[in-house]
Amino acid sequence: MGIFTTILIGAILFYILGKNESPQKSITVKEKVSIPKPTKHPFTIIDQASGLHINKNDNFNFKASGSNYIAPISKKLNDALSQLKTFLLKNSEKQITITGLYTASENNTTSFKNLGLARANAIINYLVTQGFSKSQLKASSQLNNSPIADQNHIFYGPVTFNLSKIMNNKDKDNAELLNYKKIAKTELTLNFEHKSATTKLTAAQKQQINTYYNAAKALNYKINIIGHTDNVGQHKDNIALGQHRADFVKQYILSLGKLSANQINATSKGERQPIADNATESGRFKNRRTTITINNN
Repeated sequence: MGIFTTILIGAILFYILGKNESPQKSITVKEKVSIPKPTKHPFTIIDQASGLHINKNDNFNFKASGSNYIAPISKKLNDALSQLKTFLLKNSEKQITITGLYTASENNTTSFKNLGLARANAIINYLVTQGFSKSQLKASSQLNNSPIADQNHIFYGPVTFNLSKIMNNKDKDNAELLNYKKIAKTELTLNFEHKSATTKLTAAQKQQINTYYNAAKALNYKINIIGHTDNVGQHKDNIALGQHRADFVKQYILSLGKLSANQINATSKGERQPIADNATESGRFKNRRTTITINNN
């Protein structure tokens, strides 16, 4: 009887306490979304030779995909520009290169080649209205994905300013010749589809060929074009195909003018000089090519 009573009392207490116990509340943990901090590039110009040092925690700002700076310009930035203008007026041999930055995700709706050039020219136009000499202002651009816009899609200071000496014509000619001599140490490769003796040249490829053409013309060098193939087919057929490829490039260069046919050597190596494994399609594609070099031989 005593044991039965004890069990009964325990059951009653368990029922009462369990009934009065507050139900557990479910806890929802919200994950914090990390928002990248917008980058802010200050207006900075340093010239060790003259001792010029301008560093203001402000700059020209632009909307994402925008080509016009956000107006009005702050007083802090205008004071820095005034200091720069005074320096340039006293140093006519100096120039400022304004490099507009742009990201790959932005859309360029301007007539300029890219959004960076559009931004640089917008700033130049403003500086000219403030009394700067346009002859001391140069526009440039750079694809740069490091700038981060804020939540309002504003880029803070996607532009850099670099001070340099204005090159005279002799300096420009020397710099150009030096660049052409560097090109003479390189090789340009154009690839072809299987059994094809021609290829549709892209705008970038045409520009590259033009660079080698201009270098050869300026240095009075010859252009050497060698046609190559993969290892598919007979050797004599590959020699002929490689020659056709070299001749195709030669004809394009001749169409640019001012170079005679005897200044351009076009030959074929067929399949004899592979640069990749012919056992794979990607390797065979790399081997189907022409190479372009220039030299004084």
